Amino acid sequence: MSRVKKSAYVLLLIIICVQLSACKQGETKENATKIVFSEKFLGIAQMSPEDWMTDLIDTSEGNYENVYVNDDGTTVTLEITDEQKEYWLTSRAELLDDLKSQFAQLGDGYKIEYNDDYSHIDLYYNLELDAYDAIYYVMYTETFCASQQLFSGTGHDEWMVSFNIYNSDTGKLVTSGNSDTGLSYNAADWEASM
Repeated sequence: MSRVKKSAYVLLLIIICVQLSACKQGETKENATKIVFSEKFLGIAQMSPEDWMTDLIDTSEGNYENVYVNDDGTTVTLEITDEQKEYWLTSRAELLDDLKSQFAQLGDGYKIEYNDDYSHIDLYYNLELDAYDAIYYVMYTETFCASQQLFSGTGHDEWMVSFNIYNSDTGKLVTSGNSDTGLSYNAADWEASM
């Protein structure tokens, strides 16, 4: 083969490869599921859109097609395939299990329970738990349960997590709340649960 024919052949091969690559990327994006992390979600996670996007990238092990802060600057979109969705569901379930184990080690009777669709959480602890630690565990449990709902197909504006806080010493309810109303309690609520 002459040098000109070889160069033309190599150039043609490169063009075909680039076109096939572009087509494949287009197909992947068309088949990708978009998971939108709303302003409400980011507020519960107490992270800026940029920080949440960075956290997703850092914990993804490459299991995403695209991740970006939306044009409005208040939400984050993660584009994933069905196979990648399984990674996220599994990894978040493992993080919830780790959180439950850590919490249980903080005190007698301390536990976190949640239902199968991740829409309800029960936390059991007492006043010996530092208030900041209590907030941390409630917030992260709610964040992981909300993300499980999103990865399972619940719309970004449809997810909801309700929760109850119980006195671990008596098993009595201290207070209830949800993702929209938040959670608050005072000394009188704890006294009533004694």
